[in-house]
Amino acid sequence: MQAQSLKIDLESNTVIIPVGSGPLMVLIDPKRKAANLVPLVEHGDIVVKCYQGRITGYDERKSHRFE
Repeated sequence: MQAQSLKIDLESNTVIIPVGSGPLMVLIDPKRKAANLVPLVEHGDIVVKCYQGRITGYDERKSHRFE
């Protein structure tokens, strides 16, 4: 799983999100002025990790029940 960084326009507080070929999750952390596109797993969960109100990472939890 590879996240893609996005650019935040700080003047207008906007992010341009490209449309990909698969389902994606957008993580926006205004405190760190960071935005990322995270691809979703086919079967399972993506868990976002936070510390003191900031996104610190994410964890992929695949479900083998459907494989």
